[in-house]
Amino acid sequence: HALEERIKLLELVRTGQIFPETFANHVRSDYYVAFRHVMDATRLIGGSHLDVTRTRFRAIDGTKARAALEAAVDFCAGPVGRFTQEESEYMMRAFPRNGYQVNRFYMLTMHKDSIRSLLGAVLSPSRLERLEMQRAAQREQPPEVVASSSSSSSSSAYRPPLPPVQPTSSGAMPPSTFDVLSALAFKAGRRTPGLFHPFALPPSTAASSSSS
Repeated sequence: HALEERIKLLELVRTGQIFPETFANHVRSDYYVAFRHVMDATRLIGGSHLDVTRTRFRAIDGTKARAALEAAVDFCAGPVGRFTQEESEYMMRAFPRNGYQVNRFYMLTMHKDSIRSLLGAVLSPSRLERLEMQRAAQREQPPEVVASSSSSSSSSAYRPPLPPVQPTSSGAMPPSTFDVLSALAFKAGRRTPGLFHPFALPPSTAASSSSS
């Protein structure tokens, strides 16, 4: 949406229908909306769903977490943070209240701060800890299997039945810390290559990561 709006705004400012200051303000506003959407999507990484009864949390499906990582790569290195020469020429700060002083606005500074905040949110220690805890929980053997394997005659004490472990909706394993790092660095998003493109993981490492 931000890219489509930028094309329309560029045509308006090019033909003199809006001021450059108006163009810059709308472009910055659309950019910030896109940034907030991607930041909200990072909650899918290591996050949990609350069921409709509001009594139980379930780990978010790993495919949704990987889609959020793709969105982060697209935002950091994709076209939303890249401007053509013509677009940058119209990036002018708003009119001052007293007097008029022409001053350019550089989106690179804003984009740099946004990337720092976004990557900091994705790679926060608490988020990576939750990811590893979710992976460990899904690897554990379901309690009902352990309970059924033990002999019922070994103890006469009453043991209440244990609730079964519920996998995520599609059973996809949440990404590991290594998966998150490799996805950001080497894997492509939907619109752009990885952040370290053209560098790539060795084939053996990429195969082992996808199989896990």
